[in-house]
Amino acid sequence: MNGSLVAVGLGPGDPELVTLKAVKAIAAAQHVFVIGTEERSRALETAKTYINSNAQTHLFAMPMLKQRTLAKQIYKEMADAIHALLQQNKHCVFLCEGDPMFYGSFIHLLDALNMDLPLSIIPGISSIHSAAAASLTPLVTLNETLTVIPATTDISLIEHHFESKNTIVILKAGPRIAELKQIIIKHKLQQGFTYVENCSHPEQRIINDITQLPDTALPYFSLLIIKAN
Repeated sequence: MNGSLVAVGLGPGDPELVTLKAVKAIAAAQHVFVIGTEERSRALETAKTYINSNAQTHLFAMPMLKQRTLAKQIYKEMADAIHALLQQNKHCVFLCEGDPMFYGSFIHLLDALNMDLPLSIIPGISSIHSAAAASLTPLVTLNETLTVIPATTDISLIEHHFESKNTIVILKAGPRIAELKQIIIKHKLQQGFTYVENCSHPEQRIINDITQLPDTALPYFSLLIIKAN
């Protein structure tokens, strides 16, 4: 088997933040695999200028459901398609927003793949690092520690981390912003939070004023950086 699969981290969305190594891998691919919705794929939008015009793109629509049965089935279908192409000595890439191994969609594909396949991974800039840079917010220094929590976590567990005096990053914070806003106020951290949505995209927004945080849901692609220390 002389084919190859490369999982490419695309970073937060700005095409200029894609690494040179990732660009080379995308340009060399004969087959490009990516997930998205029926309407769009943010990963494909980021990488489209780097894809070879002769490459074939395989877009798999992924439903955003808590129940994972259908998602696992789709990843299995993708893994089977990739395996068949590798048997034909084709070179494939999987496009992944952010970093493939940090809450990346590629982790779910990896579970479905045969680990004996010729596979390599190119890391990408995570949303955390991009948001910290965009908002001029230092994450950690010296002996400080960093806690990363997905906003889907139980709200009481999220609040528990507010007492740790760590820097806390809450991913996908927008849909639960009303609950998180109340916790920020409760722990008197109005001066220690930064909210970033759609980081590095044209519609990027940064909020540091608690009064500007609404009590209604904000975009899914968002995060909170909270300096609890």
